[in-house]
Amino acid sequence: MGVDMDARAPYSSRPMIPVNRLLLVAILALAAVGCEASRPWQTRVLGTNDRQRAFEAAKDVLGLHYEVAESNWTAGTVETKPQMFEGKKFGTLADVRGAGGRWRRIVYCQVEHDGLGVVAHVAVLMQRETSAAGAAVAYDTGQPERASGAEKPPLPASEYERPVRRVWSDAGYDANLASEILAEMAAKVELSERRETPSQGQSPKDIIEESRKYGTP
Repeated sequence: MGVDMDARAPYSSRPMIPVNRLLLVAILALAAVGCEASRPWQTRVLGTNDRQRAFEAAKDVLGLHYEVAESNWTAGTVETKPQMFEGKKFGTLADVRGAGGRWRRIVYCQVEHDGLGVVAHVAVLMQRETSAAGAAVAYDTGQPERASGAEKPPLPASEYERPVRRVWSDAGYDANLASEILAEMAAKVELSERRETPSQGQSPKDIIEESRKYGTP
């Protein structure tokens, strides 16, 4: 029986996954890791080696103050929904008019093993609304610019009804608040470790006060 030499193509001519595609996947993966690592995390060692207990305590503490948007047990991450708060005023014209934009915060948390223990990382992102409420919507008729004082065409009815698009810009991270959240998490974990069951229905302040009675620093 004859052998079809064309069917025995050399290894180098066989289909292979493009190298460029592999490089692209690797670059995207590194970029994703870099984005997470770039957050100015505040870190605290929790008094337990039970990652599940620490993760549940983190969710409980965040749930007392914020509305949890999503949590991932496998990754050990928790993220809250944006929460509005009274932010700083800088004396700008927009602030004086009361249209300087609102403030909101988003809390990011990650719980992971570190050696024989468990650590929690928290970052509190602050954002400010950059489009002033009630600001006039720019209208472009597509016509050449008219001379000064010339009457402009009226806006169509649809322009008056167009909602103002809100744009949120990052305004830094609140390290002090992140440290306070971590302290509450550590206190809750410490108390649950002593009791062997998570405490329910207590505010973080009560948890801290009770944990101090047990000698927790």
